[in-house]
Parts: sequence; structure tokens; C-alpha cells
Amino acid sequence: MQQTSTPHSAPPPVTPPAGQIPLPQAPLQKALGGAFWTAGGYGVRQILRFINNLILTRLLFPELFGLMAIVNLFMLGLNLFSDIGLNPAIIQSDRGDEPRFLNTAWTIQVMRGGLLALGAVLLAWPVSRFYDQPILLYAIPVSGLTALFAGFNSTRMAEANRQLRMRELVFVELSAYVIGLVVMIAWAYVSPTIWAPVSGGIVTAVCEMLFSHLFLQGQPNRFQWDGTAAREIFRFGRWIFFSTALTFLASQADRLLIGRLIDFNFLGIYTVAFALAAMMDQGIRQLGYRVLFPSYADVQRNDPADLYKFLRKSRLWLIGAALLVGIFLVVLSPRIIEILYDDRYIQAGWIMRFLAVGALFSVPGITYDNVLVARGQTSSLALVMGVQFLFQLAALFIGLQWGASTGLVIGLSLVGLLSYPIRAFMVRREALWQPEVDLPYIALVVLIWIGAITVHFGWWEVFA
Repeated sequence: MQQTSTPHSAPPPVTPPAGQIPLPQAPLQKALGGAFWTAGGYGVRQILRFINNLILTRLLFPELFGLMAIVNLFMLGLNLFSDIGLNPAIIQSDRGDEPRFLNTAWTIQVMRGGLLALGAVLLAWPVSRFYDQPILLYAIPVSGLTALFAGFNSTRMAEANRQLRMRELVFVELSAYVIGLVVMIAWAYVSPTIWAPVSGGIVTAVCEMLFSHLFLQGQPNRFQWDGTAAREIFRFGRWIFFSTALTFLASQADRLLIGRLIDFNFLGIYTVAFALAAMMDQGIRQLGYRVLFPSYADVQRNDPADLYKFLRKSRLWLIGAALLVGIFLVVLSPRIIEILYDDRYIQAGWIMRFLAVGALFSVPGITYDNVLVARGQTSSLALVMGVQFLFQLAALFIGLQWGASTGLVIGLSLVGLLSYPIRAFMVRREALWQPEVDLPYIALVVLIWIGAITVHFGWWEVFA
């Protein structure tokens, strides 16, 4: 017979052993479930992206990959330079479930989408002149339609993220992505031009917008304005704006400048290598933003004393997984390129190897970023990204002067290592720095970098 508890028969509370602090079970359980769906969705998306990449490299020339990389970078730049943290504000705010707050956020988002589409039109002419590529005069404004449609995405996506209902969110995003890929490949087969990837991006944006309203649970959206909610959103997002803008500059400066400093053929090859090497880095960022940031915010609101232990456990998992994937990529990058791509992309092998090492150097730092935002330290993150951007520029130009394209790539591989101290300083101020985890890992990656340099220049033959 099932027993029912009453106030008189409730079991006594369990006291943890001395010296042990239990992790909050609800956030941990939700985080594990969210991590499963986020990692699964990310993995499927990367497999689909990889297959699409293989198909398009056989249908399109490297120069077209370079051109599309520029279009995507400037659209990403427009998005990040106007980011005021709407989704993070919904996730972090105590009012994140209120209809008036959500509708105000949606109204701001729609206006932002319209401004982004207009910005793409205004940006097209100077960008096409800077790169001396007339096709960009048309490709960038048409791609700007993706921002316009994304502005109408339902805030149910942010609600699902806040509540870690990742299965629903992954379904919506993957469904839209698959439809966009089908359109892209079909267009490239019929007409192998830049309009194939542009059309795929627009179709993906339209489908994601529609599916977010049709298939997700949550508050329906309408135009509404709540002054208090708007002030809270802008107050939280003012430093998000700077940090995301600087994040864009720090992470994309290489591709923004390679097309100008070298050529679009090398940029196309570099883009192929970057897409493969960055899978690990992007996976960590996805897990961090989608799962760990809401979990850190939840722990910060309810059990702030447990945040260090929760952070340490999550970082150990991320760093361990990154090390396994990173070593695999460093060792096998040239062979992977040889098997999967034709001779036009053979240089991507050594480029991918050094970019994979660079991604390994970045891991200890980026695994702190979301906890800074959860603590409300968005200004600290903005400063970190500003310093990283300066290191990115220095590595790019010094490397280019020292050793042309080879020096450029090797210099860029060190940016994560050079920018780690500023991140360590910021999290140390929050009493969250974990040198016992970071320093042995960094020492190991330095040895891996030395090994990559030795193999690339054939120095090992001296001792053979």
C-alpha cells in the first residue's frame, strides 16, 4: 500500500556529512537533461553542416566560399553590434515569465530586426568597394532579410531556454535548418552561384520564425510596451552590447581581413579549415549559453554559495571533452582534409591543425564567460573581449609580417593563450578562478603547440 506523508509523519531532514556541500539537485538534473538535448542537437547540426559543406565544395569554387564568408561575417557583425541581450535578459530576470515583460522584449526585437535589415542595405556599397567585389552590393542586402524575419521569432524560444526545455527548442531549430539545407543544395546544383547559400539562409530564418510560434509552448506575442521592463532590459543589455560587439571583432577579425590582405581563394580554404576546427569551440559555447548560463543564473539566485563547486564540475567535463576532441583534430587534420576534399583544399590540413590548437588554448577562458554574465558582470566580459580583440589584431599583423599566411595562422593560434590572464583576473575578483584546473591544462596544450610547430617545419628530422 502506498503511504502518504502528513505534517506529522514527514521524515527528518538529512544532514550532509561534515565538510560536504551538496550541489543543488534541481539545477543539476535540469542541466544534465538540457546538456543531453543541446549536445545532441549540436552534434546533428554539425553532421548536417559537414555533409552540406562537402557537397557545396564540389559544386562551388573556393572563391565563392570566401565571398559567402564575408556576407555571413557582416551579417553576424550587424547582429552582434546591435545585441542588447534580449534572450539573456529574459533568462536572467525575475520577470522573465511575465507576459508584459516578454511582449516588451518582443517589440524591441522586431524593431531591431528592421533596423538590421536597413543596416545591411547601407553597408552593402562600402563593403563591396572595400573588397572590390560588386556581387556583395546585392548579396548583403538580400541576406539582410534573415535579420528581418528573425526579429519576429517568438520569445517562446527564450522561455524554453530559460526553463531548459531544450528538446522543443532543438526540434524547432533543427527542422528549420534541414529545410534550409535542402533548398541550398538544390539551388547550388541547378545554379552554382552565391545565391544558393543566401537562399538557404533566408529559408532557414523564415521556417525558424514560423515554427517558434507554431510548435513551442509559452506566452503568445503581441506589440506591447512596459517602460519598467524596457529599462531593465536596456540596463542589463548595455554591457552585453559592448561585449558581443567586441566578441565579434575578437573572433572574426581574421576572416574579415584575410580576404583583403591575402586573397579570396585563401579565405575560402581558411573558411573550410575554420569550420572544422571550430566545431569544438562552438560546441562549448552552445552548451555554455544554452545550458550552463541558465543553470548558473538559477544557482546564483537560489544557492550562490554552491556556485564555485557547480562551476568547477561543469568546467572539468567541458575541458576534458575538449581535450579529447582537440587532440584528435590536431593529430589527424591533414589526413581528414586529404580524405574529404579535393586538391584545391589541401592547404586546409595544416591550417586546421593550428586552429585546433588555438581552440584548445581558448577553452579555459571561454568556460568562465557564462558565469560572469550570470553574476551580472557583463562589463568585465566586455573588457575581456576588448583585450582579446587587440591580441587578435596583433597576432594577425605580426604573424603576417613574420611569415606570410603561415605566420598569420600560427600567430592566431596563440590568441587564446595570450588572453587567458585577463579572464583569470576577472574571475579571481569574483572568487571563482580555478588555477588547479586551468594551469596543468594550459601547460599540456603548450606542449601540443610545440609539437605542431615541430611537425609543420620538419624540425623533428634534425633528431631523427
